[in-house]
Amino acid sequence: MMTLHTHIKKLRTAKNLTQAELAKALNVSLTTIRNWEAGKTVYGSGLIKLAVFFDCSIDYLLGLKDKLGNKINP
Repeated sequence: MMTLHTHIKKLRTAKNLTQAELAKALNVSLTTIRNWEAGKTVYGSGLIKLAVFFDCSIDYLLGLKDKLGNKINP
């Protein structure tokens, strides 16, 4: 099962964005993006920003559902 930080990096690289470009797009610091991709906690507003920017659900980001919305069995 993919974790939040691996989803963030996968989605960012799929859009050919650097960490700095993603930070600017989300109006957060580069350190914040680096921390998120390192597996440090992403809080509510960060999850919402990521889901909106990448046009995916928070459940997908958290690894609870696949991109189609189907539940993932642990």
